[in-house]
Amino acid sequence: MELRRDKSLKHRGEGKQPLVTFDVKFLIESIPDCFEGKAEEASLFLFALHVGARAITCGNVWLCDIRKEVKEDDGRLFVNVRLMRCKGSSNCYHPVTLEKLSEEDKSLDAVYWLRKFILNKFGLDLYNEKLWPLKENGDKLLWSYGTEEMRTRLKKRLELAGFPPEEFGFHSFRSCFLYSAILKAGVNREERDAVLETCALIAGCIPFSKSEMTYVKRVATRTIIAT
Repeated sequence: MELRRDKSLKHRGEGKQPLVTFDVKFLIESIPDCFEGKAEEASLFLFALHVGARAITCGNVWLCDIRKEVKEDDGRLFVNVRLMRCKGSSNCYHPVTLEKLSEEDKSLDAVYWLRKFILNKFGLDLYNEKLWPLKENGDKLLWSYGTEEMRTRLKKRLELAGFPPEEFGFHSFRSCFLYSAILKAGVNREERDAVLETCALIAGCIPFSKSEMTYVKRVATRTIIAT
C-alpha cells in the first residue's frame, strides 16, 4: 500500500504528519506488556497527546508540578499538572488537566499509565489525594529522559509498530491535539478561541496572528491526509 503524503512537506525534517488517536492507541498496544519501561513510555506519549505538549515541555515536568487529584460528584477523576517550560520561555505557568478514562479506553488513558508509572518509579499513588501537591521530595523530574532521548524512543517505537518513522516525530502528538480540539469546539466560537489562545501560549506566539493561523491551516491539512 502506498503511503499518502502531504505534498506541501519537503520530508527533510521541516514538518511531521500528525499521529491521530487511533495511531497512538495502536502504538501503545504494540509495546510488549513484559517491557519494564512500558508505563513510562506510554504515560509520556499519552501526556503529550492529551495536552499537546512538546518534548521540551515534557522534559521539564517535575513531581511537584502534579498539583492535585479531583473527583467530581458524577465519579469522574481529574489530575491537574502545571507546565513550567514552553517553547521560547523557561518561566511560563500553564495548568493542564488530564481526565481518567473508562476501563475500555485504557490504551489511551494518560491517568492510568501515569499512575502506574509513578507507583513503579517513585512508590507514590497518584490516587492518594492527601499526597498532592508533594510537601517534600518533589524536586525530581517526572520523566528521566532528555528531550533528544524522548524523540529517539518515539522513533524506535514507531518503527517497531510498523510506522514510517521519518514521517512522524514528537510534534506529531501536538499537531493531532490541536486539530482534534478545534474539531471538538465546532461552531462554539468561545471554545475555539480558547483553543487558539492556549496554542499561542504554549508556542510563544501572538493569538490569532497570521503565523498561528497559517500553522493551524497546515495542521488541518496534515490531519485530514493522515486520517
